[in-house]
Amino acid sequence: MPTKAVDKGQTVDPLISIRNAILEGRIFPNERLVEENLAQQLSTSRTAIRLALAVLEQQGLVVRERNHGARVRQVSNNDAIEIMELRSVLESLAARHAALRATSTDITKLRSMVKTLESAGKDGDLTRFSTLNLEFHAEIIRIARHEHAAKLIKGLRAQIIVFQYRPIHAPGRIQQLNKEHRKLVAAIASRNGDAAEVAMRDHLDNAVDALRAVIKDDLQARRVHVDA
Repeated sequence: MPTKAVDKGQTVDPLISIRNAILEGRIFPNERLVEENLAQQLSTSRTAIRLALAVLEQQGLVVRERNHGARVRQVSNNDAIEIMELRSVLESLAARHAALRATSTDITKLRSMVKTLESAGKDGDLTRFSTLNLEFHAEIIRIARHEHAAKLIKGLRAQIIVFQYRPIHAPGRIQQLNKEHRKLVAAIASRNGDAAEVAMRDHLDNAVDALRAVIKDDLQARRVHVDA
């Protein structure tokens, strides 16, 4: 692992530090996560690192294998796009059910979450925005109370959490996401299942397009680097 891959400092939570390093691309897909090295870099114990890696495994960012230790999960670009397309279908269904089942308390919470997302976006805290965005989608799925869709979506999200973070760096992407979030919550609040389904489909289809653009830019940058 690169020496400066993670944020140092005794007050830094190892879970947060390692997670941020993965999401921000300072630790690469398939890169090994050596407990001893991480413990030294973060001035903490191997036990604390082991616990952090266990949580990151549950979140879908890390894979741990017997006798091989931990490494950052790797998913191909094509797999990521296909998984996002599947999420679009399933979460659109969840949004429909959420619109039909949401209580006034649920709507109030969703609106509050949108305001918090907007605040994080204005502050430029992209890591926090990404985390809040996942929580926002999870809340809609909870409201939907569609058990089988929830299980499938959870498994899909875990596989591509790193990819979900990358597009938000694109200029204007945060503002677009916040606009889509407001439209989605308005549709759910109207108790209109059709409108909520369309709003979620548009939202996640745009996410697929944003991911395609990021992948394309990355591939072009690599070609330039190789040709240089």
